[in-house]
Amino acid sequence: MYDLSQTVECIQGFLIGLVLFFLIGCGFLLHSFSWVSPAGNLNVTKNLKTDYGAVTSATLNKAITDARTYFTSHPNAVYTITIPEGSFSIPDTIDVSNVQPGPNGQLVITGAGMDHTTIVQSGDTVGILGTNTYRTTFSGIHFTVPNQTTTQGNVVAVAPGQVTISVPVGFPTPIQVIDPHYDLSQACPQDTAAAEGWGRYMKVWTDSTTDPHIMDENQSQIAWCKPVAVVGSSSEWTILLKKDTLVAPYPIGSLISLKSKNMESAYQFCGGSDFEFKDIKWTERSRGIWHCSFNNVHLDGDVIARGPAINGQVPVLSSPGGGPQLGELGKPSSGHVIENCNFDATGDDAIAFFDASGSIKNTQVSDAYGRINLNQNPNVQLSNNTFIRTRVVKQ
Repeated sequence: MYDLSQTVECIQGFLIGLVLFFLIGCGFLLHSFSWVSPAGNLNVTKNLKTDYGAVTSATLNKAITDARTYFTSHPNAVYTITIPEGSFSIPDTIDVSNVQPGPNGQLVITGAGMDHTTIVQSGDTVGILGTNTYRTTFSGIHFTVPNQTTTQGNVVAVAPGQVTISVPVGFPTPIQVIDPHYDLSQACPQDTAAAEGWGRYMKVWTDSTTDPHIMDENQSQIAWCKPVAVVGSSSEWTILLKKDTLVAPYPIGSLISLKSKNMESAYQFCGGSDFEFKDIKWTERSRGIWHCSFNNVHLDGDVIARGPAINGQVPVLSSPGGGPQLGELGKPSSGHVIENCNFDATGDDAIAFFDASGSIKNTQVSDAYGRINLNQNPNVQLSNNTFIRTRVVKQ
């Protein structure tokens, strides 16, 4: 006689097995991938510490290499590399060259926030390098270098072709901020091109321990050549000027900043489009460039900030260089947006556009050593910005 109950039990067992197989399979996918895009591309999230064992130059660049490979089979995926909270030494260049997701794909390298994840890089290497880089975002990271990169001091004496300052305890000596490859034994050249090629300049600031400001945004910076230690003093240095007959207009006691461009760029891109820095902070090194007709750069909520106070004295400058330098003369680019940013006390042009179009909005720039340089593209749109002791220069 036919037993219907056995048939029902078989069907129930089959269905239970099918459901378990489905759930196990989904669990595996969810463990390995974050979600599935409508186009069927599996989106990936990798934690640098748990999936690669540590946060190092090698593991970060390995994760980027894995992303490049993944995009060849899943071009429209979002591939996210997460860096946990903490401070990590990444001395080698972070190389995002030839990252080329599909039109709906994206590489995202993200930390836990600019106040929680710090990457300490080397000033001797480019921080982030990108050639033919597309649809890439860095977010939630503080980038810096190990050492204080500018110095300052109060004026002790002024004479033709020289200014003597006293450097506060804890700040670098003037020799320490010079390019280490420079031969200090050579005489200071008097031609402008040779001297300005070093990027060494000084300016006078308000003498405040907590919030020094440029004394006059229209003051001319004075080119300097090299420092000489004052015999018998542990803190005083005579700074030789590029013009050996110039008498600097600095009162005794005034606060002077010294900058010298002595590092590689914080980032350097050549060719590509659709790059974003979001919720990024730079200290000690801040200048970066987008060349070779790189289009659609987006900076949102980014900060260039001074480092912490040294023995109670806030550093005058955030870095010896400028901020984002968008475009390149003779190679037009477009679609750039800088918004919701705060750039403070950069050592050169805080923002520059060269044969580049775009907009700056809801952004504050203060005490830039240089300016906001729109000379080569005066039609950049400005909206709801605050520029404090910083000139905007248009053609």
